[in-house]
Amino acid sequence: MKKITRIAQFILLVLVLGLPAFSENNFENDLKPYFSAVVVKNAEESSRWYQAVLGLKLRNMNENVLRGSKIIVLSLDDVMLELIEVKSQVLRKDVLDGKPEQTLIQGFTKIGFRVSDLDATIHNLKALKVNFFGDVFTDPVSGKRSFLVQDPDKNLIQFFE
Repeated sequence: MKKITRIAQFILLVLVLGLPAFSENNFENDLKPYFSAVVVKNAEESSRWYQAVLGLKLRNMNENVLRGSKIIVLSLDDVMLELIEVKSQVLRKDVLDGKPEQTLIQGFTKIGFRVSDLDATIHNLKALKVNFFGDVFTDPVSGKRSFLVQDPDKNLIQFFE
């Protein structure tokens, strides 16, 4: 009987101590954005755009002729963006040709950034002649505003206040 009680105590201890490791909140304090990756038609052109518009800096570049790929990594503080150019890519216009205007491709849709002054960001992006995608949206619950722009390949970037 003592052996069963000890086994039961051990199982209870494992459950009490072990379950939090598998809870949904396990990453609450550890999970931080690390990087995003975007497939682009021309990595060098997109790199210039992201540097000029978002102020990202060149971190490194890797070109693999055998694989037909070029990867440029840009970063600024805690933001890292990988631009991937590959020979065997499907262009957005080829996939969406003839589809309704608001059609999206399944998968990751956009990357987003929080900014301290949304109005100043809008002003700066307009001065850079960045292509806006829609109007400024105000969240009906929080009252916070956001908007979308497109990079040269029409990838969506959202800015939040």
